[in-house]
Amino acid sequence: MSCLSRKWEEKQLPIIAFSHTIWDGQWAGRQHTLSRLGKRGWPVLYSNGALYSHQCTNAQYFGHEEQKDDVRLYKPGKILPRNYKIPLADRWAVKHHCKKLKQILSIHPNDEFIVFCFNPSFFPYVKELNPTYVLYHMFDAYNFIGEDENTYHEQLVDMADLVTAVNHTVWDEMIKNPTIERHIVENGVDISSFDNVRQPSDISTRIEEIPGPRIGYLGTINRKLDYVLLNQLAEKFTRCHFVFIGRVMNNTMKSDQKKWTSYQDFFHRENVTYVGQIAKEHIPFCLDLMDIQIAPYLSTKESWMFAAYPLKINEYLASGKPVVSAYTAPIKQYFEGYIDICHTVDEWIDAIQRNLDGTSASTSVERTNYARQNDWENRVDKFEHFIHNLMEQKTACYSSSIG
Repeated sequence: MSCLSRKWEEKQLPIIAFSHTIWDGQWAGRQHTLSRLGKRGWPVLYSNGALYSHQCTNAQYFGHEEQKDDVRLYKPGKILPRNYKIPLADRWAVKHHCKKLKQILSIHPNDEFIVFCFNPSFFPYVKELNPTYVLYHMFDAYNFIGEDENTYHEQLVDMADLVTAVNHTVWDEMIKNPTIERHIVENGVDISSFDNVRQPSDISTRIEEIPGPRIGYLGTINRKLDYVLLNQLAEKFTRCHFVFIGRVMNNTMKSDQKKWTSYQDFFHRENVTYVGQIAKEHIPFCLDLMDIQIAPYLSTKESWMFAAYPLKINEYLASGKPVVSAYTAPIKQYFEGYIDICHTVDEWIDAIQRNLDGTSASTSVERTNYARQNDWENRVDKFEHFIHNLMEQKTACYSSSIG
């Protein structure tokens, strides 16, 4: 290793990170990645952006910061909210928010710092901050999500020093320029949390009271799930109990009458129970209480899951329990041989029955060993390697230009 390489591996610049994900909500790749960077010594500040006018009702007047999970969190106040209808006021809100973020990290003019962006809708903040380095991680196929994502994606790609994606499908969907170097950092699993799984909670107590066999789902309950399929499975396996854990976001389904009816029918079945949302430290024990884990995603582009790498499957595997999932290209690429992957209702029924009979796609040991390869620590190693290389390359270019 060169002296220059060693120099950059010791340099940890301030990181301002942007995502819509609420830090204290259901943990996703953003929290897992940034908390580990913070624990390794990178000064990380996390922001969901300034509030919009309609979000200010219950907010504090002034913004404030918190320290949690080795990361500083900035909670904005009511002062200078964003406004869709008044562009000038909107720009001032972004400018004020960015000024506050720099103050918190004591970033002065000409100081080097990094912006780590997890959603293209934050491009106005990235542009206003004008950081030394811009990292853009695509954890979803944003062109299927919203207007802002479509508007700002190309601009953020052009500005970014490093673009990464959660899998090759997302990269191919989002990056059309073949000259951009492909960098993939997949989702992972907090494998250390599965070493001592018994951390009882109110939710785990409720699950223990549910008769088995238990077929479990962990994750957001929204329009990405195939409720028509789920109804068919619940009707077929009446002696099993379907246990759902996670945040409910059912408003997105109300505009689709068929989906809304299927969703309501499913959760009104006697052998279906929604037990609530759990903290990340209680996930291992709750998964350990299941007999089979399922990932009943819609595979069509309307649900955006066709390109997803669900981190929940890594958690399922870490529990050692058998897994049955809908087919998507990333799921087949990363998990074939370890889980049952289904295209049709008949395949789902056959796979669940085989697992109930004790015939799984892999053994418990094989599943847990594979999950260990996908530890979040390995993913953050990859991000750090990319960042250090980026810093080294930029400095080498600067040195050669003045040499």
